[in-house]
Amino acid sequence: MPFAYCKISLHLPECHSLKQKRSVLATLMTKMRQLNISLIESAQQDSWQFATLDLVLVAGSQAILDQQLAEVEKIITKHFLQVQLLNFSKESYLS
Repeated sequence: MPFAYCKISLHLPECHSLKQKRSVLATLMTKMRQLNISLIESAQQDSWQFATLDLVLVAGSQAILDQQLAEVEKIITKHFLQVQLLNFSKESYLS
């Protein structure tokens, strides 16, 4: 059963407070969790305009895993226009 670990770096240029940042991230993280993805904000919690998310996905096949990773990237780039994707690094493993 394949699984993937991803580290996502984001820039939130329109956020001018931690409250705004957390509101945007909460919405983004809720949308991703609907895909059965485990994720956390792992770094830059005190920065207003930057965030780092770590996430893990498990799938029944590599094809499904690749599809889910593409969906994660699409959610960020297409549905959250106020968020700029700086880095999307992914590692896939077979168990």
